[in-house]
Amino acid sequence: MTRNAPEGVDPRPSEHPLDARAAEDRPEGWGSGAKTGEGRGANDERLQSDRPPHWG
Repeated sequence: MTRNAPEGVDPRPSEHPLDARAAEDRPEGWGSGAKTGEGRGANDERLQSDRPPHWG
């Protein structure tokens, strides 16, 4: 006799590879903003220009 997995529990945990990256470690886990130029986003350019003068 086999019982169904409780709600919220993975019914087949052994079918996932152990070396797979977690969702928070993948780029889509951090949002998928539009990229410009050489793989840098518009926010990266803004942060570079907004840095304090003592950062050089």
